[in-house]
Amino acid sequence: MKFVFAEHVLDIDRRELRRSGKPIALEPQVFDLLVYLVRNRDRVVSKDDLLEAVWGGRIVSDSALTSRITAVRKAIGDNGAEQRLIRTVSRKGLRFVGAVREEEEPLRKLAAIFAADVEGYSRLMGQDEVGTLRRLTACRAVLDERIAAFRGRIFGSAGDSVIADFASAADAVQCALAVQEALATEEQSVSASASMSATSSCKATICLATGSTSRRVWRRSPRLAVSASPEPCAIRSAPNCLSPSPISANSGSKI
Repeated sequence: MKFVFAEHVLDIDRRELRRSGKPIALEPQVFDLLVYLVRNRDRVVSKDDLLEAVWGGRIVSDSALTSRITAVRKAIGDNGAEQRLIRTVSRKGLRFVGAVREEEEPLRKLAAIFAADVEGYSRLMGQDEVGTLRRLTACRAVLDERIAAFRGRIFGSAGDSVIADFASAADAVQCALAVQEALATEEQSVSASASMSATSSCKATICLATGSTSRRVWRRSPRLAVSASPEPCAIRSAPNCLSPSPISANSGSKI
């Protein structure tokens, strides 16, 4: 969080005060006092408020408190005579009266995006709706279990598709391979069952890409078609997958 006023920037996270881009050295208590005044600028803060917030309720002499207030004013180019930014309210306390603009640092989280859907879903539904839904439920169970096992988080799901993010690109890739292997095992068990229709086989197309969750730019990038085949590591490339704009190498193109 940053507070911008006059020509100053008060950076809470970095514990810095800058004037026109240049840092101003402050003692810890002076910095905390300034932060408290700025954060509570909508009211008059009393001496007791300051002692509780900055000194933890300890007894502090009036001279020590006055010296800290003077140091705060000096740091921001104010003084007791002008009181442009910090105003003394007689017998009440102090109030920060300068115009303040708050700025929040954008949250930037690197993530690997995992997106999966069923190949030929509409065609399969037309051929065997009951069987396809049954297989879709089984495939979804496989996806949910593997995504959780590799510390992923599902944040989107519609029909036959699943979208998850992973803090680690390696976890996302390992999850994709584990899903492929599990689907291959599922497919073998389905093929061995005479009661299941051949049209209800499940094939998942998985897209992997690394990017930042704070960016909302999407572009087309290579896709991974993960089929339930006896060869669990047979991943082929497929076009036209929407994934986040990568800020590092696209993990999908490297497998």
